[in-house]
Amino acid sequence: MGCCSSSSDSGAKYEASEPAAAGGGKPASSQTTTTKKSAAAASGSTAKKPATPDFGLQATHDVVKLLGKGGEGETWLLKVKDGGEEVAIKLIKRPIPKPALAVIKREIKIQSDLGQGHMNIVSADEVVLSKTHLGLVMEYVPGGKSRP
Repeated sequence: MGCCSSSSDSGAKYEASEPAAAGGGKPASSQTTTTKKSAAAASGSTAKKPATPDFGLQATHDVVKLLGKGGEGETWLLKVKDGGEEVAIKLIKRPIPKPALAVIKREIKIQSDLGQGHMNIVSADEVVLSKTHLGLVMEYVPGGKSRP
């Protein structure tokens, strides 16, 4: 059970894994409540909103949401601060491993050769480089299937 587990699951797992004698004979449910309260007090806040990821693009873009994850990186929906348009950016954490570098170069080349003007391929607009990430900026096409 990690810090990101859901509250409905964590109580059941905690009760099953925590011996009743460890907390001075208290029932497992009160131990769970006490532990959650003390953890919240230690963090200084009971309800914290997740922090916006830092990709080094705050000056030009606002992060909207995560669109998907893959073998190379994550694709995020970002909003351009100047024009307000939404773009999808595939972000790859730097430093890029050597084996992945050839794959990424090939993807950028294919996108630039085929993407512009083809109605069935998302067009790539630019490649951005921040201190922490390499990003392939593409047009955002809403829709598609959402995965459970």
